Amino acid sequence: AYLRRAGGADRVWVLYVGVGIAIPLSLLTGWALTGVLQAAGTSRAVLEGITMLLAAAVLFYVSFWLFSKREAQRWQAWIAGQIDSALSQGSLLTLGGAACLAVYREGAETVLFYHALAVGSTGHGGAIAAGIGAATAILLIIYLALRHLSLSLPFPIFFAGTAVLLYGLAIVFMGQGIIELQASGNMGSQYLPWVPQIPWLGVSPTLQGITAQGGMLLLPALVWVWLKRRKSIS
Repeated sequence: AYLRRAGGADRVWVLYVGVGIAIPLSLLTGWALTGVLQAAGTSRAVLEGITMLLAAAVLFYVSFWLFSKREAQRWQAWIAGQIDSALSQGSLLTLGGAACLAVYREGAETVLFYHALAVGSTGHGGAIAAGIGAATAILLIIYLALRHLSLSLPFPIFFAGTAVLLYGLAIVFMGQGIIELQASGNMGSQYLPWVPQIPWLGVSPTLQGITAQGGMLLLPALVWVWLKRRKSIS
């Protein structure tokens, strides 16, 4: 939408080429990551644990990135900067590369996320497929809306809600990853009898798991306090 408004409608096809390259590249990245760990002789439990912890770290980063872009002006400024940089150089390769990198970054994270979700939800393939289908339909609607409304969507609500959802999933994956590493014997396990076990939330009655998930729950509040203090000092 921004490219058309900037007078570059004849170069929109370059964006689609970049997207077309990024999607299979994302799938290859997920396959390569799993293949490298398997080639190293990593057991299934360790592989699943590492994958979930990686997914938790990625979702943690993405959730904060989305929250920082929740204001429409910031989001449009970020998009404008990406497009203007490519147009100013007059390079189709730069323009396509910007689109490819933007989609590849999200695509690789998505592959990692779904892999972690699949290994942590054995026997629920139908539900996962239904979720992918629903998400695809929603994304199509958002895409059409962006084309016709020229980026005039309620970004604060959309990004803040998505950020909260992804951060919640990061906490779940953190707990599930620790459970897998403890099951493989690669991490210690100190039992806490007063803590309930809630598998779908990644909650287990161990000091390691509760400490990790509790720390992630407290982290947004600590970051908020730090930002307020830094703002008051400046």
